[in-house]
Order: sequence, then structure tokens, then C-alpha cells
Amino acid sequence: MIRRPPRSTQGVSSAASDVYKRQLEYDVFVPGQYDFIFGVDNLNTILKNANFSIVGSNLDCDNCIENLKPYVIKNIDGVIFANTTGELPLPDKEGFIKWIKSGKAFIGMHSCSDTFHGFPAFVDMLGGEFLTHGAQATVVCLNEDLKHPAVRHFGKSFAIHDEIYLMKSFHRNRVHGLLSLDKHPNSKMPGDYPIAWSKKVGLGNIFYTSLGHRNDVWENEKYQAHILGGIRWALGLAKGDSKPQDTRYVVSKKEKKEGFKALFNGVDLDGWAFRNPKGLKSWSAQNGMLVNEIPSGKHGTDIVSDSKFRDFTVRYEYMIPAGSNSAVSYTHLTLPTILLV
Repeated sequence: MIRRPPRSTQGVSSAASDVYKRQLEYDVFVPGQYDFIFGVDNLNTILKNANFSIVGSNLDCDNCIENLKPYVIKNIDGVIFANTTGELPLPDKEGFIKWIKSGKAFIGMHSCSDTFHGFPAFVDMLGGEFLTHGAQATVVCLNEDLKHPAVRHFGKSFAIHDEIYLMKSFHRNRVHGLLSLDKHPNSKMPGDYPIAWSKKVGLGNIFYTSLGHRNDVWENEKYQAHILGGIRWALGLAKGDSKPQDTRYVVSKKEKKEGFKALFNGVDLDGWAFRNPKGLKSWSAQNGMLVNEIPSGKHGTDIVSDSKFRDFTVRYEYMIPAGSNSAVSYTHLTLPTILLV
């Protein structure tokens, strides 16, 4: 748990105020130790190096579950679920969610999303739920918010080797994306694979990152800055966004002047139709991308633009994984139609 110093320390000089903001006491609640053999020590070290005052870890006592009763945590500012998993024995789960909504901070790392699968209110609060993972992989994470304190130090993208989660119960329009992949971590098939996000639940701030399985990740200074930035944002000590991004494609003024229009709006399949209405609906809009996903042994269905064109120039970016094939075809009817296969 995270607790700010007494209110009497507020109203001091700017230099002293900065010290006040960094002197946060915390207690990390990790009743499920899966994936967290190294994490407790590293989290302690990260916060100590950032001049956070350490109170202790719930792993060090036998009955620390008592610390999460509503009447005990009412004066606490936030809670960290650092690589928790399973059904935790919270004394009042519904009360815990209400406590977060009242204006508290919730920070989750890695297998936090593998916690409380049978408690929909927790999954909804967090914003996503662990589905599965493949072999550990080196991936390139894309930064979706260069200004957010949890990710601004990463630049536009960065590579990391870790156990990469695939999520379910995730809705892009309910979270503020921070890190994502544009392809499957193992198969490299294009798609939207969220890694980290922030969001508001009631008055509460939620920060979650699925990174943090490996010890060398926890020891990585950029990952440590990622965690600290998320904690500071969730506590209201650093400014950052929590509103869902608008993935809608907007044609630039220059493009409009040149006569261009958007074929794909970045949000849905409006303006496109499946060539075979009875075929597999394999195309979808994912985080601003038009994605074709075909299960093994199945055949996808081409999509055709509703609009007709002649004497045109088409611009597009595409990604095709190794061993796959795709095409943009122009069929000649009365007027050409664009066909994606």
C-alpha cells in the first residue's frame, strides 16, 4: 500500500515540497508470489533509490491481509499489486473496488492481470485480463503517449525481452494506451496487442503494465523508470493522460488539397464490404489498423471498398509476416474498385 506523509507537511517551500512528494511510504501486497521471486527485492530497491520511504512488505508478516480491510486502508492513497495471481483472500472485494473509485491509486505489474478472473468488477477496474502467453520473446514496444511519465523516457519505440501476455476482456476505447505491439509477440501476425495503459475508474487512477516477468527486466533502469512514472502518475504526483485515444484517421490539410480521402477510418469497417457475405469475417479494425486474422486451417474473406475510383493514386502502409501473402487488387468493373485480400 502507498501512503502520503501527513497533511501537515503540505504548504512548504517548493524545494521542500519536492522532497515531500518523494517521501512516500508503501507496503507492497503480494500474497501470490508467482512470477515474483525477484520482484519484491527489486521493487524495494527501485523505491529506495527514488528516495521513497520503505515501510515493509506484506510478504514479511503472517496476517497482512488485515491491512486491506476498508477501515484500515481508508487513509491510504494507493495499492500495488506487484505480480499477484489467483483469487486473493481480500476481506471485502466489493469494498476494495469502491475504495479505488473514491479517488485512490491502483498500480499493477505483469501477472496482476492474472488475478481475480472470477471477479468481473476487478477485471473491469483493471481494464484487461490475462489470456495466455507463448515463449518469452524479444519484441518492439510502440509508445502511444510520448508525454506520459510512465513511458516518455522510452522514445517512440524500444526493444525488450520478456514473457509477453496476450489479453482478453480488453477494450481499447476504455483505456489510455501507453505501450502496445502491432504484431503477435511470437507468430508476428499483425494485430493490436496491448502492453501498458492508464485509465480512470470513478475518481481513481489505474496504471497497469504487463511487463515484468524476468529478473533482468526488473533490473533494467528503463523498466524501473516505467514503474516509478506509473506510480507517480497514479498518485497524482505527475501529470499524464487517462482518456482513451481516438484512433480515427484524419486526412491532413495537404492531403485534402491534393484530393485524397480516407479509405479506412481507423475505427471500423465502414465503407468496406466482405466479398463473400457467407465467408469468414476475418477482417477487423484494431487500434487504427485494418487487420486480417485467419485461424489455422481456415480461409479468410476479401473485403471490397464501397467507393469506386478512376485515375487515382492510392497510398497505404502494410505489414505481412513471413510465410504469408496478401495483396491490394484493382478490379475493373464500370469503375475500378479496391480489393484487399
